Amino acid sequence: MEQALAALREDFAASLPDRQTALSAAWDALDQNEWNPEDLNAAYHLVHSLAGAAETFGFSDLGVAARALNGHLHGIVSSPQQSPEARGEAARLYQDLATALTAAQAGR
Repeated sequence: MEQALAALREDFAASLPDRQTALSAAWDALDQNEWNPEDLNAAYHLVHSLAGAAETFGFSDLGVAARALNGHLHGIVSSPQQSPEARGEAARLYQDLATALTAAQAGR
């Protein structure tokens, strides 16, 4: 069982560069397309998936950063209006997540 979990953790760690690339592309699309609902949902689902998996596989700092952005984006997705303040906070949380992703890949 421990070997299986270790293998899954390694697979997750190996997926981090691709996850970071996908998240970066989704975030760029949000900015370029003025936070349209389609791009917002795509970014939300990427972050949600990362938040769930990171903690499971022992990447607690990454999980904390992903959960923070996930919760914030959930509020934005659920709201009929997106304030500039909410978008600004999302951008700050995204930067925290990008930093945590880089650190997780470096093995810190």
